Formats: sequence, C-alpha cells, structure tokens
Amino acid sequence: MSDYEKYYLSVADLIGREEFESRVKEKIKRYDGLIERESAARLVAAELGRNELKIHDISSLRDGKTSLIEGYVDGIGSTKEFTTKNGRSGRVLHISISDESGACRLVLWNRDTGLGEKLREGMKIRIINGKVKNGAYGTEISLGKWSSVWVEVEGEMLQIR
Repeated sequence: MSDYEKYYLSVADLIGREEFESRVKEKIKRYDGLIERESAARLVAAELGRNELKIHDISSLRDGKTSLIEGYVDGIGSTKEFTTKNGRSGRVLHISISDESGACRLVLWNRDTGLGEKLREGMKIRIINGKVKNGAYGTEISLGKWSSVWVEVEGEMLQIR
C-alpha cells in the first residue's frame, strides 16, 4: 500500500475520496507544485488531525526552531503601523496565547494582521510550522511561508491561513 493511500485511509472516516483528492490538488497548487502528491496528502491528513506530528508544549519552544503548537487565545492587541529605517511601512499585531505549560506571543506581520479579526479570546488555536524566536517580551512565534493557522469553531478545527 502506498503512503498516499495510507494517508487517505487515515482520514476516510472524516472525508470521502473525492474531497481528499480535491484537497491534495489544492495543496499542490498552493505550494506551486513544489511538493509531491504524498507530501500534500500528508498535509491534508495533518490538517484533519491524523498524523504523526508532535504538538509541542509552549514551554518547550526553542529559539530558531519551527514548531506545531496548540493553545488558547488569551488576548489580542491592536494593530500597530510603523515605518522602517529605509522608509517602508508595515503593520504588526501581537496575540497572547497559552497552553497548560506556559504562554507566548503570536506575532503577525503585515497581511497576516488581518487574522486578528477572526480570533476571539478563549478560542482554541493551532499554529503549524510557526517560527520561534526569543523576543524582547519572551518567546514569540511568527508565521512563515509554510505556516498555517487553525481555529476551533463549533468543535471543528478550521484553517484561517
């Protein structure tokens, strides 16, 4: 049995083959064809909570690593606009998140600041492939090109980025 088929079977009780195939094609397109069919299938299974990826405790996050974390939104700051030394403008939004092990800040930059409008305090949040760094106010996690953000709505995890 191929890996592709194993990933489908791991989610077959959640979605049908046609929906699975559609999501796999969408992933390949999203990544501009840079990922293989099996890798896309693994990502689809991961998004549906069926994979071997490890969710890291916030307290175990280490500078320079990418991580998968899950926690709750504790607070949402306001979007701040700034101008860099070279004259470019930008925006930043800080969101406090925590799990049972600790807390950190989710830092959203520029286009991603709009995600703050989709979040509410107390909401469950999952960040896949978040980039970790030690910031001025402690541990921070930000989004990169391959990151995704999921939130729980009515008991279901939905991707918002």
